[in-house]
Amino acid sequence: MTYIYDGTYEGFLSAVFCIYADKRQKTAHLATQETAGGLPFQDEIQVEPNEAHADRVSARLESLHISQNVYHAWLYTDEDMNNALLAYIRLAIEIKGNPDSRRYDPAVHAVHRAIRRVLKEVERFRQFTRFVKAGKNTAGTGVYVADIAPAYDILPLLIEFFTDRLNDQCFILRDTVRKYSLVWDTENWHLSSLPEINDPPLPEDEEFEALWRTYFENIAIPWRKNLKLQQHFIPLRYRKNMTEFQE
Repeated sequence: MTYIYDGTYEGFLSAVFCIYADKRQKTAHLATQETAGGLPFQDEIQVEPNEAHADRVSARLESLHISQNVYHAWLYTDEDMNNALLAYIRLAIEIKGNPDSRRYDPAVHAVHRAIRRVLKEVERFRQFTRFVKAGKNTAGTGVYVADIAPAYDILPLLIEFFTDRLNDQCFILRDTVRKYSLVWDTENWHLSSLPEINDPPLPEDEEFEALWRTYFENIAIPWRKNLKLQQHFIPLRYRKNMTEFQE
């Protein structure tokens, strides 16, 4: 049986929940809608993201001390990693703890290889990302933009570094491969997949000021009201210094 999810981390956690609820953890396979494409599977189940289910799986991963590993490896965004993670989680549940000492296990080996590559990519973009001043915001201060094209989906792992380093500057960090951005307004951060933010080349000052105003006056409001949705992107250890998760 192949469980197909929407490609989000919440969707991944929801699919894991369904697999265990159906007692198919030893036989099931995982795939995303994008990589599955139109390929027919003899037996498939479409899984919709479910916040309650994702929360339960997330809490279980935390209790097994593998939450960070699972998230980092998932960001590797390789289709084979879905099933490696499923096997990794299954092993952790079987031994009732973190399985990392079992490096001979194929799933453990694959997960840690992915983690090493993801974190190496994070370090690379911490060092080499360069922002340019692209305009002014509505307050008249500068807005900075940088475009990156990472091999893996590392944008969520760059949030803490750049919002701390540039905490008093408005900026947009755009992943041009996956077409979504980290947007920081000096108080709150947002992950945006809106084409208004991601598609245009770096605009002139007046155009950028209008873009910035449109985004924060009209578009960012739903994100500020639905912070729970963003929590699945950021494991617990990354949240304590982020204003989005403070009361």
